[in-house]
Amino acid sequence: MIVYQMKNTDKTTEQYADWAGYLNDFASDKTDTYITYPANKAFNTKLSKSKINADGNYTVFIKQGKPTYFYDDVVLEPMVYMAIDNAFSGKKLSPMDNAFLPDVIRLKD
Repeated sequence: MIVYQMKNTDKTTEQYADWAGYLNDFASDKTDTYITYPANKAFNTKLSKSKINADGNYTVFIKQGKPTYFYDDVVLEPMVYMAIDNAFSGKKLSPMDNAFLPDVIRLKD
């Protein structure tokens, strides 16, 4: 599961176009593996309870039995998605993957 918060809703900006393009490319190739959701108030509250700032842009990657990854922005680099997919798939991570993996967090219930 990928949960994101994108504060910039202006679809005419380059940032929005890049972000949407990378996310859609990744998600369309992995429709049976990843579901994407926009953040909601309940998820932001969960982040806040976990001492994670939920005020800005972010992307959270969650898979049962795997670490939860927090990217403190929207993802504008396709290598982040590739690193997450490799980590969640149990593949041996390359130094490049490790360089692009976001921070591991622990979400409180």
